[in-house]
Amino acid sequence: MAVGQVHSTDTSRPFRQDLPPKGGYAPINYNRIPAKTLSKPGLLFLGGLAVNALGIWTYKTKRTVIERKKLEETSVELGLEPLMLAEMDRAYLLQMRRNRDVEAEFTRDWPNWEVGRWFQQPLFYTIPEDELPRLSPLELFIHADPKTLKKEINYRKNRTL
Repeated sequence: MAVGQVHSTDTSRPFRQDLPPKGGYAPINYNRIPAKTLSKPGLLFLGGLAVNALGIWTYKTKRTVIERKKLEETSVELGLEPLMLAEMDRAYLLQMRRNRDVEAEFTRDWPNWEVGRWFQQPLFYTIPEDELPRLSPLELFIHADPKTLKKEINYRKNRTL
């Protein structure tokens, strides 16, 4: 189409007016149409009772199973607690021994150095000789690599005992 040319309609077809169908349109139904009932109220009530009864029965049977499992888990935890505490104490003593050995290795060239002392003063002077000090993870794992220290701190933070 060239610039300035006006679009013309196709004149080969005759013009046809859009009119209503012969006889007119069907009348508009504006009356209320009630919804169809899918089931009876009594049947719905009985269905609700059946579902509730099934739910209560399932809850009671599952609750007893869950309580038995919880009781067994608690028994296992109580039975293993002394063993786990003993293993934790054993690991604590082993790490203190490693720390002492590393300190002895580091300071072997210093003739006046005593392991477990700081310039001839005991490190834990407020604790009796027969008691072990409770060290923080940083003090306990001072000679370990940072990854081990981070694991130990996370373990101590998340343990249940």
